[in-house]
Amino acid sequence: MGLNSKIQETLMYQSRLLFKHINVETASDRSLLFTIYTNKVSDHEHFKRAIYQKPHRVLYGAISAPNNFTYSMMIAGDVECSKTGTVSLETLKNPYEPHYHGVMVFSKSDWCCIEPNLSEVIGRIKSAIYDIREVKKPLIDDDGVCTRDMIWIKRFKESTKPRHKFSSSFSNYINYIFKADYHAQKHGIQSYVPSVFPHDLYPPKDKSSSAEPLFNQLCLAEEAFQEQRKKDIN
Repeated sequence: MGLNSKIQETLMYQSRLLFKHINVETASDRSLLFTIYTNKVSDHEHFKRAIYQKPHRVLYGAISAPNNFTYSMMIAGDVECSKTGTVSLETLKNPYEPHYHGVMVFSKSDWCCIEPNLSEVIGRIKSAIYDIREVKKPLIDDDGVCTRDMIWIKRFKESTKPRHKFSSSFSNYINYIFKADYHAQKHGIQSYVPSVFPHDLYPPKDKSSSAEPLFNQLCLAEEAFQEQRKKDIN
């Protein structure tokens, strides 16, 4: 059976996210999920690059470089009701609560150092992101207590819910990240297209060094899962 376009698109982004990782099978174990609430963002591409590079500078002392792989990131904008309802053109252009979803996947060698100090590292990442002008500041009450954080970061965990769409809950989350883009495509809007770093900053020079082999591998595994799922349903 062939995979539909939405599944293929999800696996394409997943392959770009993971293709520089040596241990692809365990990549989700080294992943942090995030949601960032923002004010109006005028330059989406510049903002997404800043979300990638600001934590990189804080964690590694410099912005990313083509020959120094540290972590990968996928990020996309989102709006209210994109998961359950139909999103209007007006909402896409002027969302009530604009925000971004994403995932960071660290190299295995770096994760060994990050995992024992995860709370501290997450705190440093949040602090770096809060420095970006477009990011909303946390709500603090009169007693100095944070009543609402505008940056949410946590470690990825395999979902215990049924896997309705994909063979893995990690693929499900990749699909979740760019759910607003499905609505935006219908209106010809490009500002919700996901970005994947460092892939988009330093595109592969040839097919042999591209994400295509991994994409094909992911598709084969997904086709086998979908075929079995179809048999189980019938």
